[in-house]
Parts: sequence; C-alpha cells; structure tokens
Amino acid sequence: METKVSRKIIIKFLNMQAIRVGKGITTLRNRSNMSLQKLSDLVGIDMEYLIRLEEGCEPKVERCILEKIAQAVGVHKRGSSLTNDKLLDIFLYAGTSGPPKLL
Repeated sequence: METKVSRKIIIKFLNMQAIRVGKGITTLRNRSNMSLQKLSDLVGIDMEYLIRLEEGCEPKVERCILEKIAQAVGVHKRGSSLTNDKLLDIFLYAGTSGPPKLL
C-alpha cells in the first residue's frame, strides 16, 4: 500500500515539475522574442517535441536538451558548468522572483 501511494506522489510531483519547467521554457523563449520553430532549430529538436515540453507533457527531459535551450535563449554560456539543480532552477523559476539570476 505504501509503495502505491509513494509512486502516485512521485508521478504527481514529476508532472507538476514538468508543467513548471514548460512554463519556464515558454517564458524564456518569449523573453528572447523567439518563435517555437527558431528555438527548436537552434536546439536541434522537433518543434512538436518543444511544444510538448512547453505544455508540460514531457515529465522527463534530457539534461543536454535543457542546456541547449538555456544556451539558445541566452541564460547559459556554452562550456560553463551548471549543476543539475541549477540548470533545473533556471526553468523552474523563469518569470518569477525566485532564486537564480540569469547567467
């Protein structure tokens, strides 16, 4: 019983986090005056996948994709090092007064 509850909570958390990351991507893309097509071209992903990311429909996204998005919208310089938490924070707090400053 405890395992089922824990899984449900984890899945719900991942879905909520995916929605926040998606909103962060949208915020940063809009702040950069960039179209979906332009960002997807710069990152090297399909535009439909980017749309799913922005809508929060992809609970798991590869770190390299987030890094490329951060680079494309100008909040992360290629070659600089970010921890997983700091990279995730860029998207989780985009458009808020939350922790990270633009890099």
